[in-house]
Amino acid sequence: MYDEKRISDRFNVGGLAESFPEQFEEAYRIGLESTQLIEFEKLNPNMILFAGVGGSAVGGDLIRDWLRFKVRIPIDVYRGYDPPVYISDRTVVFAISYSGNTEETLNFMIKAHKLGCRVISLSSGGLMEKLSERLKIPHVKVPPGLLPRAAIAYLSTPLIPIIEKLAEVDLKWEVDETLENLKKLKIKLARAAPTEENPAKRLAGMIYGKMPVIFGYWYLSSVARRFKNQLNENSKVAARWDEFPELNHNEVMVYQKPEYYVKNQFIIFLRGKIEPPEITARIEVTKEIIRESVSGIYDLHGFGSSILSNMYTVLYMADFTSIYLAYLRSVDPGDTSLIEDLKKKLDSSIGMLSKIRNEYEL
Repeated sequence: MYDEKRISDRFNVGGLAESFPEQFEEAYRIGLESTQLIEFEKLNPNMILFAGVGGSAVGGDLIRDWLRFKVRIPIDVYRGYDPPVYISDRTVVFAISYSGNTEETLNFMIKAHKLGCRVISLSSGGLMEKLSERLKIPHVKVPPGLLPRAAIAYLSTPLIPIIEKLAEVDLKWEVDETLENLKKLKIKLARAAPTEENPAKRLAGMIYGKMPVIFGYWYLSSVARRFKNQLNENSKVAARWDEFPELNHNEVMVYQKPEYYVKNQFIIFLRGKIEPPEITARIEVTKEIIRESVSGIYDLHGFGSSILSNMYTVLYMADFTSIYLAYLRSVDPGDTSLIEDLKKKLDSSIGMLSKIRNEYEL
């Protein structure tokens, strides 16, 4: 099924995925060290907001969904140029851009700083690191040289120790369990693992030639979105995502009198060990209703006793599935030349990065 001669992976996306557990471990250590840069005694946040786009925003999505019922401070994620009017000088803003050169996030960061927000930045360098130094903003620096979507550990995990101190919660046991389970899962998902023993390779084979649709819930909603994005970028296929219970109030009607393209959908239900009984009921009834209207159904299970472990084990399998689907389609999972061309055209049209460089003499 996987012809080594036809596989193109110039950016070593498969290899980067295999090193995800080690990245996760290093990223938490970076976060611990970064807490020394922040004057927590001056912070009394009534809100935490993650600013980013693309792969750099996913870390905020994951943390928000994970901590929704653990942290009393409201957490939001914002994708765009301008801060919403509800932020204040008691808002802690995490500005996240892996490259450090994302114009939307840089613009947001500057405006949030002018509004008096407590800004903490995270990047591998670029303009964000220079701008942070100029504005005296604490900056969390992560290793450079990765594709942003392959750097998800560095875009999320370093923030955990910071939020532990901000919200005065103990999350270390979940981090430890997650790392242990990721290391175990790596053996099953690695490129050397045969297809019959590799769940990600088998799932990629199931969705090959079909349109993947991912359904999540609660803490797996952000993972569903991430899975969809990885299928877009790595596999170069159209994909969709939705979440329970909302999808039972609209999305499900698509399957009452399905069009031909709906019949080619392959539905992937993200499941965790922590699953409310009402959600379990909705999933099982939905499967029963739509089964005859789609090309296939699959339950993708996470494992562990913590929410974080369930999130990241599902995410890990989803990432590998998108990579193996790229291999099956003979496309390079690391190639995003279309996005890069778009960015260049926008930079020449909008010129925002040049304006920031000039204004702050970067």
